[in-house]
This record gives sequence, C-alpha cells and structure tokens, in this order.
Amino acid sequence: LSIRRQRQMCKETDAGLAGEAFCLAAWEKGLGTVIMGIFEEAKVKEALQIPETESVSALIALGYPEEVPEAPKRKGTELLLKIVK
Repeated sequence: LSIRRQRQMCKETDAGLAGEAFCLAAWEKGLGTVIMGIFEEAKVKEALQIPETESVSALIALGYPEEVPEAPKRKGTELLLKIVK
C-alpha cells in the first residue's frame, strides 16, 4: 500500500482499510493474502519505483493458498464490547 505524504488525518487508518478491502476482494477470488508491516521502506520504494512523495504503509503478499486452515475460535461479543447507556 502506498499513500501520498500529506497532512491529512487518519492516512494510516485509510491505508489499513484499503488493505483490508483488498484482502477481502482477493479472498472472494480464491486468493490468499498476508499483510506485512515490517520492512525496509527505502529498499521497497527503490525496487517498486515509488516516488519520494509517497510512503509505504504495508506490503501485501498475494497468492493461491495450498491449504485453508480452519478459522480460530473467536471471543464472544460479551467479552469484546461494552454498551454504554
């Protein structure tokens, strides 16, 4: 994911949401993804010819999975949410 370096609020959040939408769309087409947030930005920008006016928020690997593991058990909403009245 590449975003322009500007003074805009929530640019990292916007990039994250775009990445999530990308991953969900890929899954719908039978592709698996892995979002990577740790990398050497200068090397990535050089390899992909990303201009200095943009920054790299994440890398997303994309491919056909050899297997699809079972989803882990999720915590119930009663543990995750608190309704404030």
